[in-house]
Order: sequence, then structure tokens, then C-alpha cells
Amino acid sequence: LDEIAAGRRFADGTPYLLRWRRKDGTLIWTEQRIHVERDASGALVAFRGVVRDATRRVADEHQLREALAEQARLVEELRATLDRADPGTTFLPICSYCKSVRDDDGQWLRIEAFLEETMQAELTHGICTECYREHFPHDPVD
Repeated sequence: LDEIAAGRRFADGTPYLLRWRRKDGTLIWTEQRIHVERDASGALVAFRGVVRDATRRVADEHQLREALAEQARLVEELRATLDRADPGTTFLPICSYCKSVRDDDGQWLRIEAFLEETMQAELTHGICTECYREHFPHDPVD
């Protein structure tokens, strides 16, 4: 209290965090603000303060820091992957649901139309063994 009264610590109303241990052993965080009141001569009259439970906020901030660190790690991993990629490699955006692909103009096309357009290829259709088993379970595959 002497340091607070002297204005050397926490007396300007700036919030600060303190960690406390409850009787049951759990840890909590509090945000505290202290103001020192003085009379006209500068003598200490009183302390005014506010204490708020900041446990949830501290936990949220911790989660946010972890998420940002993970995001930074993933960005670095992506950069490293792109640095290792063959310059001649083309990335083809494909919809994870309908499997349409996006062309250079930003248009989404069915994969067949895209391949016919970009490769001047004529496509034929068949059915792979796995899909055959899934869609025709009563008809054994040879």
C-alpha cells in the first residue's frame, strides 16, 4: 500500500491483472484499478478501486494467442510448400462439394467441361470399382 500511496505503483487508474488462488484451489484472474485520493495539501485521503473478474477474458485472450500462433504456423507451412513447388505446377481450384473447377476467368465449370475446354480433350465416362460397389451393391464386381 505504501508504494500505491506514494504513486509508484498502480495508483494512476491503469488496469492491471492479478492472479488469485481460491480456497478450493482454483485460479482466477482479476482486473483491478486503483485511484489515490488526496486533499488539497497532497495528503492521502483514500484509495478508490474497482475489481472485476477477468478469468474468462484471460482464457479467451490465451485461446486467441494460440489460434494466431497456429495461423502463423500454417501460413509459414504454406509458404514453405509453395517455395518447394515446381514453378511449372498449376494449382487448380476445385469445389470440395460438387467438384466443379474454377477457370482463369473465375467461372466455375463442371470438371468435364473444364477439361474439354482447356485440354481440347474428348471425354468418355466409366465407373470405377469403388463407386460401382457403392452404387450397385447387389451386383458383384468381376
